[in-house]
Amino acid sequence: MVVLGFNLRKFSESSARRFPMIWDEPWIGASPNSYISQPMSQPTADSPPDDFSMPSQSIPSSPSPSLDSQDPYGVTGTWMRVVCFLDYNDLYAFNFSLPIAASEPREPIATEEAIRLIRVKWQVTRIEPASNSNPDDVDEDGEAMDWSDFEGERLPVVHFQGTSRSLHASWDPNANSKIRERGTVRQTPEGEIRWTTFSIFHGEERWRSEGIQVGGLRSARGVLGNWFDKDYDMHGPAGPTAFWKESDDLEEE
Repeated sequence: MVVLGFNLRKFSESSARRFPMIWDEPWIGASPNSYISQPMSQPTADSPPDDFSMPSQSIPSSPSPSLDSQDPYGVTGTWMRVVCFLDYNDLYAFNFSLPIAASEPREPIATEEAIRLIRVKWQVTRIEPASNSNPDDVDEDGEAMDWSDFEGERLPVVHFQGTSRSLHASWDPNANSKIRERGTVRQTPEGEIRWTTFSIFHGEERWRSEGIQVGGLRSARGVLGNWFDKDYDMHGPAGPTAFWKESDDLEEE
């Protein structure tokens, strides 16, 4: 969150603050059920002529009201995602532009990370009842999660899909894609709310993200985690990511 907050602040400053700062006050939204839906507003005559005020209108958020009414996480709607990573050109220059002897220490890299702000529209597609035998309920090592010490009501597993659109880098195919059905949100044995998403690159699922909702169920603070290669390639890229809900409405483009 420190890295994302720093990068968002730098981006806000470099874009003449056309994108409002978030996380500028401690603990705001970091509690269960603190999220409050905001309507997707129409641009006004005073709005700056940039990608952040692209014409849009609000439409009812519930193409599947029966599913949405069973979703305890509040998935369907419009979300904002931020993704950060070290630009490949900077990484290459750091590693290869100034060859040094293997015995010499290398100076730390001193460059800003690249950032993408992405607006995402998600809809619930399927809901699985809570079950101790769910094959997807595994930990990072692939072992079945232990629910023996869990207390309280078990929540279902919610599957979702949708589309994403970059707000300032429309040329980047990584930021303009579809989220496949394998996007899920579920409860963990520790009571955390865990989100998993898969993004498409050149027509195939490529990037995966795993995150925990800061503050718990339906918190306004949103989800904080990491993105990485879906096949866990140890040589693949990785970086921090976060997303938070803006509205229960779906922005129609």
